[in-house]
Amino acid sequence: MNRRLNDEEREKLITENLRLVHYLVRKLNVPDSDYDDVVSVGTLGLIKAAQTFDPSKEIKFSTYSSRCISNEIFMYFRREKE
Repeated sequence: MNRRLNDEEREKLITENLRLVHYLVRKLNVPDSDYDDVVSVGTLGLIKAAQTFDPSKEIKFSTYSSRCISNEIFMYFRREKE
């Protein structure tokens, strides 16, 4: 069963997992000059994760969102490289 989160639930997940974005960006050893930009991109990934997360599936939000955040950051790096 596909269940979507309401606005309050989404907002709570986003605010509670903002530190995860910073953790993942630091883990990638991003230069200080690009840090804020990459955190912004990672935050967009977190927001997308909250919008598409299905709590009825047997997966933690942090696991799902970390993959979404990483994917968003990697797509950013690919776009910047071109």
